[in-house]
Amino acid sequence: MPKLDWPVKGLHSNTTEGAKEYNNSIHSINITLVNVSREDNNFLLTCTANNIVGSAKASVHLIVHFPPSIVKLKEPERRHDTCIEFTVQGSPHPSLRWFHHNEEISHSEYIRTDMDVYHDDIEGCLLFKNPTHYNNGNYTLEATNYLGMVTRTVYGHFLEVPLPGKL
Repeated sequence: MPKLDWPVKGLHSNTTEGAKEYNNSIHSINITLVNVSREDNNFLLTCTANNIVGSAKASVHLIVHFPPSIVKLKEPERRHDTCIEFTVQGSPHPSLRWFHHNEEISHSEYIRTDMDVYHDDIEGCLLFKNPTHYNNGNYTLEATNYLGMVTRTVYGHFLEVPLPGKL
C-alpha cells in the first residue's frame, strides 16, 4: 500500500485528509480545506505517493475567490503628473470606477488611470495633468467583483480658488 502525503507547510487554511480503501488498496485520497484564507490563493498544493516500486506526485494551484478590498488610497501627490495612489485586492480582480462629486469620471487627456495588475493586487494612480481648483473635492474609488463591492473616498486639494478680481 502506498504512503500518501499532502505537505501543507505555509498553507493558512485548516486541512483534513482522508483515504478510502477497498480490498486493501487505496481507492481515493482527499484533502479538505476549511476556513479557506485569501492568503492561500495560488498556493501550490501537492499530493505525493510512495511505495516499494517508486513515487509519484500531482499538484494543483488553489484558486481562492474573495471580495475586493481597498488597501491603500492616498491623498494626491505631485509627481510628473499628480497622483492619487491606490492598491486594491480581490479575486477575481475587481473592476474599478472613480467618482468626483458623485459622478463617474470619464477618462481624458487630463484625468486618467494608470495601473499594474499583480497576483491579487491592482496598484496604480488616478493621474491628473495640471489640476486646478475645479478638480478640488472628494474622489471615491469603487471596486467590484461578483463577491462584493467596496468604496473608499479621499479628499483632493489641488489649488486655492482664485479671489474675485485676482484672475
